[in-house]
Amino acid sequence: MTKNQSLHALSARILTSLKDILDGEDPSYVFVHGDTTSTAFASIAAFYNQIKICHIEAGLRTFNKYSPFPEEI
Repeated sequence: MTKNQSLHALSARILTSLKDILDGEDPSYVFVHGDTTSTAFASIAAFYNQIKICHIEAGLRTFNKYSPFPEEI
């Protein structure tokens, strides 16, 4: 994190930084947690490297996939 960073800058930094890590480590899976900017762009980085993504969510559950939090699906 940097002072006064924008989501644009954070997103770009996550995407470009993870490329080197994923290229060097060549994992079979990338695990991501939650629904944050870092989760979204780590997932995109893994997708671009053709690595399977495992999304872990340990938060609120309404058991209604349509409302109020459709990301629960």
